[in-house]
Amino acid sequence: MRQQRREVNPDELQLMRIDFASDLNGVTLSHAYSAIRVKFKRSATARGELDLETVGGKRLEYFRYGTAPNCVRVYDKPAECMARYPGLLKRSNPDAEPPTFEDLFGFPRNAIRTRVESQVGGKKIPAGLAKFGQLETAAEFNPFSRVEVQPNVFPFPDPKVYGVSRSLKIAGIQMFVAHYGYQQARAALNCERNAPRLMENYHTYLEEAGAASGLTSERILYSYRESVSRQIDGMIEKTGRDISGIRPPAPKILLC
Repeated sequence: MRQQRREVNPDELQLMRIDFASDLNGVTLSHAYSAIRVKFKRSATARGELDLETVGGKRLEYFRYGTAPNCVRVYDKPAECMARYPGLLKRSNPDAEPPTFEDLFGFPRNAIRTRVESQVGGKKIPAGLAKFGQLETAAEFNPFSRVEVQPNVFPFPDPKVYGVSRSLKIAGIQMFVAHYGYQQARAALNCERNAPRLMENYHTYLEEAGAASGLTSERILYSYRESVSRQIDGMIEKTGRDISGIRPPAPKILLC
């Protein structure tokens, strides 16, 4: 069958879906899940539902708020990249030195990084971003206005980061503190004179997790806007002109 070609102005192409993404360095997936809530018009602020996706032949867990194509997804970005990495290596130049994980993705494979992704599709795409040529203003839009971060949420330890034994001890102490209050929990744990050592480990963890995460709604939005602005500025610098006229690779656009 003979294919027909037609000249189109890429700026006028309608977008089918936009994935707005924010990467949070130092924030574990478990902490993000415990703290993030998403507002919906017809329901109370919701917690994410566990879902699975196959990437590179591997089943990866993520948390979904709402239903596709208009939802918020939260997942472990390094784990997703690790699943894609072998497939990318197979497609690399066999005569050249294979690229490292960091070469391809821009961060080490042992990085702690959670991605918060707001997917918008169909009639939910904002009028000001409905066409490809309008994406140059994407950084001005707030795709995370429904996302809320609960204050003072205990950052549940990730065994992959802190080890199984330490994670269980910290989580156990937190259960005592939540149930009895700090002073009574400390007294209960001191029955064998171990409270100073146990609580020191607990306090050290809280300092480490608090300093590393700093999870807020403002940080989610800032990370998104900083990344998108950098992408847009890079396009302009590379082409020497505005983003308009750059042919899109596909009608689905990822902005992060």
